[in-house]
Amino acid sequence: MTQTLAIDETLLTFKEALAYLRISRSTMYRLLARHEVVGHKVGANWRFRREELDACVRDGKPEQA
Repeated sequence: MTQTLAIDETLLTFKEALAYLRISRSTMYRLLARHEVVGHKVGANWRFRREELDACVRDGKPEQA
């Protein structure tokens, strides 16, 4: 049985996350290094959950798991 993501758990690519937050690559890498944004490595690629990005913007910190 395979699991599917719910619509509200949409994964964004690195470029999509940049466009969504309207920030530069260097800003995203800085935020990731400071753990101010939650990102997930899938192989060599970054993926971001939209709701986690929203929480970072709304609360000013990553959502606690």
